[in-house]
Amino acid sequence: MIVVIMVYYIKSVYPVAWLLIFGVFRRSTPFHMQPADFTRLPANQQLDTLYYAGDILANRYEGDQIFLLYNLRDFYVELCYDAYRSNLQNVAAFRDTDRLEPYLPYLN
Repeated sequence: MIVVIMVYYIKSVYPVAWLLIFGVFRRSTPFHMQPADFTRLPANQQLDTLYYAGDILANRYEGDQIFLLYNLRDFYVELCYDAYRSNLQNVAAFRDTDRLEPYLPYLN
């Protein structure tokens, strides 16, 4: 009974956790999200998706902003944080490799 209650709680309160239970975000599972799908997710689900399914490629600093570059299978996600306030300012999902140019010095 407790397991059923926990699964129901996780399913209803935290949808990403429900997906993790069944392995949707396992690296061996095909990931079919498009950049537009990613940007339509709520901010907390975007961050969870990056944490569980993304690979961080690089970070860079520009003034008081921190930029983090992630790879999600076939597209990239750039997060922009305010370094002083520690809050997320912008999330951009893209496939265009021209947007990777600022990160080239930081990629191995």
